Amino acid sequence: VHNSQDAVVLCSPKGAFVYANPSAYEFFGFQRREETVLTHLHDLVCPSDRERFETTVWPRILEGPWEGEVRFCRQDGRTQVGWLRAGVVPGDTGTPEFAYAIIRDISHLKAAEEAVRHAEEYYRTLFRTSRDAVVVTDGSERIVDVNEPAFPNMFGYLRHEVLGQPLSMLTAHETESSSASGLEAALRAERATLKWRRKDGSLFTGEATLGVLQDANAGLRGYVRVIRDVSEREGILQRLEQAYHDLKSLDELKDKFLAGISHDLRAPLVPVRAFLEKLLQGRWGPLTLRQEEFLRYCLIGVSREMILVEELLDYTRIRSGSLTLRSEKVDLQDVIRASLFLLKILAETNRLTVVVDMPVEPIPIMGDYNKLLRIFHNLFSNAVKYNRPGGHVTVRGKWEGPARFRVSVEDSGIGIPQEDLRRIFDDFYRVGDSGTVARGSGIGLAVVRELVRLHGAELDVQSTLGVGSMFAVIFPVAGQG
Repeated sequence: VHNSQDAVVLCSPKGAFVYANPSAYEFFGFQRREETVLTHLHDLVCPSDRERFETTVWPRILEGPWEGEVRFCRQDGRTQVGWLRAGVVPGDTGTPEFAYAIIRDISHLKAAEEAVRHAEEYYRTLFRTSRDAVVVTDGSERIVDVNEPAFPNMFGYLRHEVLGQPLSMLTAHETESSSASGLEAALRAERATLKWRRKDGSLFTGEATLGVLQDANAGLRGYVRVIRDVSEREGILQRLEQAYHDLKSLDELKDKFLAGISHDLRAPLVPVRAFLEKLLQGRWGPLTLRQEEFLRYCLIGVSREMILVEELLDYTRIRSGSLTLRSEKVDLQDVIRASLFLLKILAETNRLTVVVDMPVEPIPIMGDYNKLLRIFHNLFSNAVKYNRPGGHVTVRGKWEGPARFRVSVEDSGIGIPQEDLRRIFDDFYRVGDSGTVARGSGIGLAVVRELVRLHGAELDVQSTLGVGSMFAVIFPVAGQG
């Protein structure tokens, strides 16, 4: 008794302590024997159990052996749940001389049982209130449980109608593209989107998440599937896919239209510009000042239209992936001189000053002469278009080492906000001054970026709002051989 792990107490017939073993001291929280003096077992029973103990349990103990669960309160106030086995020690006359109580601490067991009960109630609540259908099957894929009301709402079956039935009764019939092994593999996937069949025979698309149920020895007990009806989502995705294909078709049609109209517009403009340039160069005799002024206006208009048409042509080629370079050795100085002719005409009309700071030696690069003209025509045109009356345009060239040459176009225009600098090369993106409508097609810089890339060159852009912008192209220089 002294060494027993159970608490052992010997009491008088009225419940007063006569003896308690060390385990009883620990169970009730006594520190020394004196604390048990005048202590009654009844006083150690928790208030919630005391009335039952005094009116029912103790009289039963005095009549003979009794056992059951009783809640006791320790000296520190903590509740201990004990399994009590008690009876009496009769005296010489046959009346009870002592009452004994053997108490086993089952507090941890009761706490674990309570935790399990709460967990079961929690998961049962989730099972019942889930908006998704939950289907539990055994190892042979026969249905052993479903949740209500989500499962009947989704499938149309009542719970008792599917218990014991194979899971296959809920899946769609196999088609030519769906073999039995393929369906089984899909059902065993952790997450799979399948066609499911309702009680009325209608089909719906459901996304199933699979969980494996195991016993204490890690053996297979069955499976649990959470099925969500995603028919509406699938419908939206199909409509989005159709809209994407429709937009793609319209985009291709737009590119074909732009390519066709660009060719039609370009054909008559080429000879008109050529004749205007020859007239202004005096090839067919001198001009009066008034005639020269009118011809310059005409050349500016035709040149702008040519730039727009060429941009459209190059843009459609870029979109179709057919833009290529006719690469040959070109003197970059020749390209810039040809482009400066247009720049100076545009600048004079807008009362701008043109400053050119270029070295005199040839700058050989590998490139397409006409595509290089396109780059500088666009940069020069923008430098004029977004400048201020009386401003200036500076074209500056300098070497960056022996194999790289930098050409920058600087203007004193309205500048570009910092938040727009990252987007100015996007298709159809235009930057306008505050309160104004942006001019141009919005594809010029997108074309410039692609042409620069095809030439193996680099673009550098710097701008300060209200001060001006600088666009620079850094070209790799060809060898002299």
